[in-house]
Amino acid sequence: MQKPLVKNASDEGQIKNAQIKEKLVFESAINDMKFILAIEQGRRFIWSMLSDCGIYSESADQSGSWTYYKEGRRSIGLKLLSKIMDADPDAYLKMMKESKKEKN
Repeated sequence: MQKPLVKNASDEGQIKNAQIKEKLVFESAINDMKFILAIEQGRRFIWSMLSDCGIYSESADQSGSWTYYKEGRRSIGLKLLSKIMDADPDAYLKMMKESKKEKN
């Protein structure tokens, strides 16, 4: 469980420090994703993960358990896709093109 960044919501100093920490964490995650997307092997790996998550597949199944499983997997993929779009939206198109080249 994550520790709260603010212990006293009326303390403007704590709120400002928490905002700074959140921004640094977000920027660090963006930079990590940009680094991964900058190399072909990274894009290939991320594309494989997106494919495994079934983000464009239907989750519904006759078995409720399988539906929940597929939807959980899809949720992770959508979160990953969101991080890609935050870091470098053009990389998604590049991955798509590269994956089509590999199939041919």
